[in-house]
Amino acid sequence: MNLGTTYSQLGINDYGRKESEESVKMYRSLYGDTKVTPDYASAIMNLGVTYSDLGINDYGRKECEESVKMFRSLYGDTKVTPGYAMAIMNLGTTYSQLGINDYGRKESEEIMLLLFII
Repeated sequence: MNLGTTYSQLGINDYGRKESEESVKMYRSLYGDTKVTPDYASAIMNLGVTYSDLGINDYGRKECEESVKMFRSLYGDTKVTPGYAMAIMNLGTTYSQLGINDYGRKESEEIMLLLFII
């Protein structure tokens, strides 16, 4: 999971995407589509961010939405973790990159409320 993020942060986005995709595949093989863990949700979030960084915004949005759903299933709407907050922030950024500014604003407002709770 971290190798893909590191490649992306270094600007080596193709390798970052490849490693992030591999990480998600590994989690899916371990947990399937039914079990959710924070690391699994974070791996999906990282893949979504990598797709968005590459300009593949529809895939980025899909993965970021999936990550937020996973965190919500883990923590509900009352418990906040840094990973959960980051997933919401990334989803808002992805919406904004797609020009869906109302959703981007909504997610940004939600992250501000969550950070206030922390």
